[in-house]
Amino acid sequence: MSRFIQEQQYLGLVTRLKRLSDLLEQEQRKIYRDLGFELEPHWHLFLLLLEREGELSVRDFAENLNISHPAAVNNLKRMKERGLVLGRTDSIDRRKKFYRLSAQTLSDMPEYHKVWDRLASSIKTSGGSFLNMILSEMESSLTKKSLTECFALTSEV
Repeated sequence: MSRFIQEQQYLGLVTRLKRLSDLLEQEQRKIYRDLGFELEPHWHLFLLLLEREGELSVRDFAENLNISHPAAVNNLKRMKERGLVLGRTDSIDRRKKFYRLSAQTLSDMPEYHKVWDRLASSIKTSGGSFLNMILSEMESSLTKKSLTECFALTSEV
Protein backbone atom coordinates (compact mmCIF):
# COMPACT_ATOMS: atom_id res chain seq x y z
CA MET A 1 0.00 0.00 0.00
CA SER A 2 1.32 3.40 -0.94
CA ARG A 3 2.14 5.55 2.04
CA PHE A 4 0.97 8.56 0.06
CA ILE A 5 -2.49 7.03 -0.44
CA GLN A 6 -2.70 6.16 3.27
CA GLU A 7 -1.76 9.74 4.15
CA GLN A 8 -4.73 10.97 2.13
CA GLN A 9 -7.04 9.27 4.62
CA TYR A 10 -10.66 9.76 3.45
CA LEU A 11 -9.62 11.06 0.02
CA GLY A 12 -7.74 7.80 -0.58
CA LEU A 13 -10.66 5.64 0.52
CA VAL A 14 -12.06 4.93 -2.95
CA THR A 15 -8.63 3.93 -4.25
CA ARG A 16 -7.97 1.71 -1.25
CA LEU A 17 -11.38 -0.01 -1.47
CA LYS A 18 -10.93 -0.60 -5.21
CA ARG A 19 -7.43 -2.01 -4.63
CA LEU A 20 -8.71 -4.28 -1.87
CA SER A 21 -11.60 -5.44 -4.03
CA ASP A 22 -9.25 -6.19 -6.93
CA LEU A 23 -6.88 -8.08 -4.61
CA LEU A 24 -9.65 -10.22 -3.10
CA GLU A 25 -11.05 -10.96 -6.56
CA GLN A 26 -7.61 -11.92 -7.88
CA GLU A 27 -6.94 -14.21 -4.91
CA GLN A 28 -10.37 -15.83 -5.14
CA ARG A 29 -9.89 -16.41 -8.87
CA LYS A 30 -6.55 -18.12 -8.12
CA ILE A 31 -8.13 -20.34 -5.44
CA TYR A 32 -10.88 -21.40 -7.86
CA ARG A 33 -8.34 -22.08 -10.61
CA ASP A 34 -6.13 -24.13 -8.25
CA LEU A 35 -9.16 -26.21 -7.26
CA GLY A 36 -10.23 -26.69 -10.89
CA PHE A 37 -13.46 -24.72 -10.48
CA GLU A 38 -14.83 -22.93 -13.55
CA LEU A 39 -16.09 -20.00 -11.46
CA GLU A 40 -15.57 -16.27 -11.37
CA PRO A 41 -15.26 -14.64 -7.92
CA HIS A 42 -18.66 -12.92 -7.83
CA TRP A 43 -20.66 -15.80 -9.31
CA HIS A 44 -21.17 -17.38 -5.91
CA LEU A 45 -23.84 -14.76 -5.23
CA PHE A 46 -25.77 -15.82 -8.34
CA LEU A 47 -25.43 -19.50 -7.45
CA LEU A 48 -26.46 -19.03 -3.83
CA LEU A 49 -29.46 -16.96 -4.87
CA LEU A 50 -30.55 -19.62 -7.36
CA GLU A 51 -30.00 -22.35 -4.78
CA ARG A 52 -32.33 -20.49 -2.41
CA GLU A 53 -34.97 -19.38 -4.93
CA GLY A 54 -34.93 -22.14 -7.55
CA GLU A 55 -35.53 -19.99 -10.61
CA LEU A 56 -35.14 -16.27 -11.16
CA SER A 57 -35.52 -13.71 -13.91
CA VAL A 58 -32.70 -11.41 -14.98
CA ARG A 59 -34.58 -8.58 -13.27
CA ASP A 60 -34.69 -10.59 -10.02
CA PHE A 61 -30.89 -10.96 -10.12
CA ALA A 62 -30.38 -7.27 -10.80
CA GLU A 63 -32.63 -6.28 -7.89
CA ASN A 64 -31.35 -8.85 -5.39
CA LEU A 65 -27.67 -8.34 -6.17
CA ASN A 66 -27.95 -4.57 -6.62
CA ILE A 67 -26.40 -4.67 -10.09
CA SER A 68 -27.49 -3.33 -13.46
CA HIS A 69 -29.67 -5.38 -15.79
CA PRO A 70 -26.87 -5.54 -18.42
CA ALA A 71 -24.40 -6.76 -15.76
CA ALA A 72 -26.82 -9.52 -14.76
CA VAL A 73 -27.35 -10.50 -18.42
CA ASN A 74 -23.60 -10.61 -19.07
CA ASN A 75 -22.82 -12.74 -16.00
CA LEU A 76 -25.69 -15.15 -16.63
CA LYS A 77 -24.67 -15.53 -20.28
CA ARG A 78 -21.14 -16.47 -19.23
CA MET A 79 -22.42 -18.81 -16.52
CA LYS A 80 -24.72 -20.49 -19.04
CA GLU A 81 -21.79 -20.92 -21.47
CA ARG A 82 -19.89 -22.73 -18.71
CA GLY A 83 -22.85 -24.98 -17.96
CA LEU A 84 -23.50 -23.59 -14.49
CA VAL A 85 -27.04 -22.42 -15.18
CA LEU A 86 -29.85 -23.23 -17.56
CA GLY A 87 -31.99 -20.54 -19.14
CA ARG A 88 -35.46 -20.41 -20.55
CA THR A 89 -37.56 -17.77 -22.26
CA ASP A 90 -40.94 -16.84 -20.81
CA SER A 91 -43.74 -18.34 -22.92
CA ILE A 92 -45.87 -15.19 -22.69
CA ASP A 93 -43.27 -12.42 -22.78
CA ARG A 94 -40.40 -13.58 -25.02
CA ARG A 95 -38.21 -10.74 -23.68
CA LYS A 96 -38.12 -12.28 -20.21
CA LYS A 97 -35.42 -14.82 -19.39
CA PHE A 98 -35.38 -17.14 -16.40
CA TYR A 99 -32.46 -19.10 -15.00
CA ARG A 100 -31.95 -22.09 -12.71
CA LEU A 101 -28.98 -24.18 -11.61
CA SER A 102 -27.91 -26.96 -13.97
CA ALA A 103 -27.98 -30.53 -12.66
CA GLN A 104 -24.17 -30.56 -12.55
CA THR A 105 -24.07 -27.33 -10.53
CA LEU A 106 -26.67 -28.68 -8.11
CA SER A 107 -24.44 -31.70 -7.67
CA ASP A 108 -21.36 -29.47 -7.18
CA MET A 109 -22.98 -27.10 -4.66
CA PRO A 110 -21.90 -29.03 -1.52
CA GLU A 111 -18.28 -28.78 -2.69
CA TYR A 112 -18.71 -25.09 -3.54
CA HIS A 113 -20.14 -24.47 -0.07
CA LYS A 114 -17.06 -26.00 1.55
CA VAL A 115 -14.82 -23.65 -0.43
CA TRP A 116 -17.03 -20.61 0.22
CA ASP A 117 -17.03 -21.39 3.96
CA ARG A 118 -13.23 -21.55 3.93
CA LEU A 119 -13.05 -18.32 1.92
CA ALA A 120 -15.41 -16.55 4.33
CA SER A 121 -13.37 -17.74 7.29
CA SER A 122 -10.13 -16.63 5.64
CA ILE A 123 -11.51 -13.19 4.84
CA LYS A 124 -12.86 -12.85 8.38
CA THR A 125 -9.50 -13.66 9.95
CA SER A 126 -7.83 -11.18 7.58
CA GLY A 127 -9.79 -8.31 9.11
CA GLY A 128 -12.92 -8.82 7.06
CA SER A 129 -15.19 -8.99 10.09
CA PHE A 130 -14.34 -5.44 11.13
CA LEU A 131 -14.37 -4.21 7.53
CA ASN A 132 -17.78 -5.77 6.94
CA MET A 133 -19.20 -3.93 9.96
CA ILE A 134 -17.74 -0.60 8.76
CA LEU A 135 -18.96 -1.11 5.19
CA SER A 136 -22.47 -1.93 6.40
CA GLU A 137 -22.50 1.23 8.48
CA MET A 138 -21.26 3.35 5.58
CA GLU A 139 -23.72 1.80 3.09
CA SER A 140 -26.57 2.45 5.49
CA SER A 141 -25.46 6.01 6.05
CA LEU A 142 -25.13 6.71 2.31
CA THR A 143 -28.57 5.23 1.71
CA LYS A 144 -30.03 7.79 4.11
CA LYS A 145 -27.97 10.71 2.84
CA SER A 146 -25.83 10.57 -0.29
CA LEU A 147 -22.27 11.82 -0.48
CA THR A 148 -23.54 14.58 -2.77
CA GLU A 149 -26.04 15.68 -0.11
CA CYS A 150 -23.36 15.56 2.60
CA PHE A 151 -21.03 17.59 0.40
CA ALA A 152 -23.72 20.22 -0.18
CA LEU A 153 -24.12 20.58 3.60
CA THR A 154 -20.43 21.24 4.24
CA SER A 155 -19.00 24.74 4.32
CA GLU A 156 -16.94 25.96 1.41
CA VAL A 157 -13.22 25.86 2.04
